[in-house]
Amino acid sequence: MAAFARVSALRALEVATVLGVAYLCLGELWPHTRSSPFRGQMWRRQQVFLLCSLSLAPLLLGRTHRLCNAGKGGASTCVGERTALWVLALVNTVPLLGAALATLWSDEESAAYAAILLDAIGFAAARLARLDLAASLMLSARGRSTWAYEATGGSVGFAEAVNLHRAAGWWCVVQSGLHGSLYIIFYAVRGGPRMAWEATFPVPTEGKLNRLGLVNFYGLLALVAMALLALTSLPRARFYRGFQSVHAGLGLAAVAAALLHDLPILIFAAPGLVDWFAGRYDDLPAGGRRLPARARVIPGTSGPWVELKIELAGPAAAAALSLSSPAGAWVGLSVEEISAEVHPISVAALTSTSMTLVVSGNGGDWCDRLASFASKRPRLWVLVKGPYPSGGWRGSRSRDPPAIMLIAGGTGITGWLPSATAGARVVWTVQQEGDYLALADRLPRSSTVFLTRASDKAAGLEGVGARGEAAGSGSLGAVGHFGTPLVATIAAAVVGIVAEVMWREHVRPALRKDPPKTMWGYTAVARALPVLLILALMAAVVAAGAPTARAGRRLLCRWRRHSRPATEELGEDCPLRLSRSAGSESHRWSGEEGMAHDIRIGRPDLPALVQETAMSVQAPVLVVAACGPPGLVESARQAVHATRKSPELRHLRIEFCGTDSRW
Repeated sequence: MAAFARVSALRALEVATVLGVAYLCLGELWPHTRSSPFRGQMWRRQQVFLLCSLSLAPLLLGRTHRLCNAGKGGASTCVGERTALWVLALVNTVPLLGAALATLWSDEESAAYAAILLDAIGFAAARLARLDLAASLMLSARGRSTWAYEATGGSVGFAEAVNLHRAAGWWCVVQSGLHGSLYIIFYAVRGGPRMAWEATFPVPTEGKLNRLGLVNFYGLLALVAMALLALTSLPRARFYRGFQSVHAGLGLAAVAAALLHDLPILIFAAPGLVDWFAGRYDDLPAGGRRLPARARVIPGTSGPWVELKIELAGPAAAAALSLSSPAGAWVGLSVEEISAEVHPISVAALTSTSMTLVVSGNGGDWCDRLASFASKRPRLWVLVKGPYPSGGWRGSRSRDPPAIMLIAGGTGITGWLPSATAGARVVWTVQQEGDYLALADRLPRSSTVFLTRASDKAAGLEGVGARGEAAGSGSLGAVGHFGTPLVATIAAAVVGIVAEVMWREHVRPALRKDPPKTMWGYTAVARALPVLLILALMAAVVAAGAPTARAGRRLLCRWRRHSRPATEELGEDCPLRLSRSAGSESHRWSGEEGMAHDIRIGRPDLPALVQETAMSVQAPVLVVAACGPPGLVESARQAVHATRKSPELRHLRIEFCGTDSRW
């Protein structure tokens, strides 16, 4: 009964969150007419209440997910990326069509219909742009307790959210461009080219300050920054260093100009800004300093592969060991001797003193330079940001843990090594036998390895390294939390929303009675000042969150020392235990206990493998997770889709989680 109550509470929270978001979007995107029910002071108050209430959703959903998954080791129910992309597309197109159709019932004169149509669509595009901006900012966060990760119970990590972040960002650029261009045409239709010029640029009108032109000029600057942001993101794979150096700066410039154009955007952008800032702020003590590392080229591997063993101590060790993620973790890695750019790398093993990463030299120019450098100088200095939790699946809602099938290509398997178990079915595709031997002792039982470019001696590898348990002396689970707690980020977002409302309702009316007479004075007092004050207030709440959490953990540690004196300690933080992560238990497969690895020559037939696996499981849910080259991920997706159609497997729910390694 307790388990049923927890699952019911989780579903009720999810339904309430979806309904709240839907109602907020409905009010925002309802056609802007005089008879609209979503206008005036009443709707603005509903906005604030909804946004503050929805800000609590990640905390409530995250805690409820943990209660539902207590005592379970499996994972299930993945977030469908394609479904999310379709929903995003519908949200960005249907309201525009609705706004256009609503103008057909306008009681204005037919001569003014063009201006009415332009105003209606332009207004809807502005509302859509700020919703897209809020989604894009929220999905760009990469902290240890991001809102998206908590709200989905670990299903959406940075790797899973990055494609949605790109899509929301592109929609934001499209809607902003549509909004700006339509209103320029609107002013031209209403008063000719002169009115369009005066309404877009801060040129004086009759010797007075042109506030409309100044405000719209900031919107034009935001549109230019967004256009540059979009253009620089197109060649990111080829010019990754340049993209990385300008992306965040252009994004912040676009957000700043948008806030100067329309301050109410801040109440929608506040959660994403806080979440993004908290992730960067947490990097300062843990990943903002150089760490020593030892690089080793693994002989016989394609690429070749490079093993990086990073030495951890102090805050960096506390940050690493405080992470809890069933699906593994990743870090942002920068090698000082190569370049300043930061690359995402999965964590292969983690202990109290070191972190192990495996990088393939085939991953691009940076990876090739790392392999070349490691062959000459094994000792180097690195900058590590993170680790951050990986997503991909979340805790099962069923009473029985699900069966797990992992499909990986090359070094794409390394992120799963700390949490893979003997019960998981692993299908791993590598180029040659040296790749397999590099990680053979870390693979669980029931692993099937495909060698696509094997030599004649590969036939003698059968049975090598079947160890029957996950790799690594440590895991990604530990007691406690390092960095800004989720409660602090939620409090900061709520403070920002309330502060914006207080400024709009109490301070701005006073400024309107005696507004500044100059362009710079109006910009500083009426536009920039509220933005800076509110952002500073939110940043202060975030900055106070981590010290407050550390003080609370110290008090908890002192109490635990009296109640349980036999504990391990690390520095001044809470005792951190090295134990297997919560996602380590999974459904056992049929077959001989302790069987060796199944080594095969050639490329895998994924539809047959998924079908074979699905037929042999006893669990009610099968999770198929894929990570590796885009072609492998897409093939696994199609294999799952084909297996779902099998009439013999109607009793089995099959979920798919695919991670594109190109992010």
